[in-house]
Amino acid sequence: YMGGNGLTEHVDGGTSRFSPKGIIYQAVCAGCGGSDNFPTTDGAWSEVNGATNCNMAVFKYDLEIQSLQAVAQANPEAIGCAPYTVNFSNAGSTGVEHFWDFDDDGATSTEPSPTYTYTEPGDYEVMYVSIDETACNISDTTVLVVQVGEFLNLDPAFTFVSDPCQLNPVVSLTYTGGPEYDSILWDLGNDDTANGGNVEYEYATTGTYEVTLSVVDEFCGVVESVTQTVNVQEASVNAAISADVTSGCAPLTVNFSNAGSVGVNGIWYLGNGEASQEDNPTGEYLVGNTWEVLYIIQEENGDCFDTANVTITTINPMLLNPVFVAAPPLCSDTLLYNFTFTGSEYSTLEFDMGDGEMVNEEEFSYTYENPGFYNVTLTLTDDECDQTESATQLIEVDPSSGVLGEVRWPNVISPNPQDTWNRFFRPFIVTPDGEKLLPEKTEIGGIFDTFELTVYNRWGNIIFESHSTEQFWDGKMNGDDAEEGVYYFIVRHQLACGESELIDEAGHFSLLR
Repeated sequence: YMGGNGLTEHVDGGTSRFSPKGIIYQAVCAGCGGSDNFPTTDGAWSEVNGATNCNMAVFKYDLEIQSLQAVAQANPEAIGCAPYTVNFSNAGSTGVEHFWDFDDDGATSTEPSPTYTYTEPGDYEVMYVSIDETACNISDTTVLVVQVGEFLNLDPAFTFVSDPCQLNPVVSLTYTGGPEYDSILWDLGNDDTANGGNVEYEYATTGTYEVTLSVVDEFCGVVESVTQTVNVQEASVNAAISADVTSGCAPLTVNFSNAGSVGVNGIWYLGNGEASQEDNPTGEYLVGNTWEVLYIIQEENGDCFDTANVTITTINPMLLNPVFVAAPPLCSDTLLYNFTFTGSEYSTLEFDMGDGEMVNEEEFSYTYENPGFYNVTLTLTDDECDQTESATQLIEVDPSSGVLGEVRWPNVISPNPQDTWNRFFRPFIVTPDGEKLLPEKTEIGGIFDTFELTVYNRWGNIIFESHSTEQFWDGKMNGDDAEEGVYYFIVRHQLACGESELIDEAGHFSLLR
């Protein structure tokens, strides 16, 4: 067949296929036995028969049957606000019969391009069916969604405040209209715009401006506007204060002056209980404090006024009291002196030791190179208030002026907070004239050169041990209160005197609570 008479070309069973579009594909055995007279389409593969047996050839039968297609359109568009009329179109559809379902309480139409009006907001799924019983697929369906919104009740209104007494021409705009809107737009009458319900706007120049408020229904594409005339003026008075000083030490005198408008009525409230109607008053501030000064002016023959404020800060001067104690260490035969500042507040402190040296500490020990009399001067300064106070003591540095005493130990201690005498187990010194000296922890270093103390309980266990001249036993064991009872001690000590001997002592004492 197909011009191949006498050849062995043939069709095997089951070699036909159909596509969804009705196209037939037929496979055959062709070019058998090395023949080359099987008709093919130009460009078909292959132009050379390379087989000695049969080849596969394919026929394509396309009847070009057009499928039915449904196309639906909504005009002017598929979005609008009720009542919304839609012109439907089936442009592009190939059917001969038509069916429209408007998804609105059963409303339908068989017209090709019907018109329908939606009276209620909502989303409507409009179904269009294109029908042709002669077509292979008979009918085709498409769905078009129409969105119908509801018009907002737009009610534009606003108020404005344009105070002619303001220093800067600022206008306050406040939306007072209805609650239904999508957005608010202000046209400020000078090519500037603003958004939002409340607007504060400063105009560059004074004048008359047509301010327009627009409220927008964005879904339905509706804009409602209202316009008002706003008169923008500058203030006729301007209050400003000049003060020659705003902070310092009491008593402080401050000279004020009017740095704003002149030729106006003004009153000063000076913050210290005084008021003045002078243009340039003076305020007296006697103690440390923060003082708020208010100046109010009013235009003559007018209603506009303005205010200005300034804060005055004063501090109280320090009560400088340059008092100090100068004494040689107990039982000392050296040229050392102990100095302790006992005065009050200050910014800087300086001791002039009388030998050309300066010391800037509150408590210290100082060793002179030579014995003799020295004028020691303590100077205190108050830097903030620029004041100075000094005091001088004449001291005699004499190695032989030390007091030799006898070291004794208490026979009972009572480590209770209310007991100030025997709260610790510590030494006390009895001078030759019978005076009892009870050193504090920080003082014992100036009394002893050597001080080693060990405390035992009645079982001979060490419960306290000190190799420092600043530690006494406080009646505790491992942080807890020790029991009442008898305790024993061994001590080695040597007074800070050149001729004092190293003494070892032992004894016992009672602990009572």
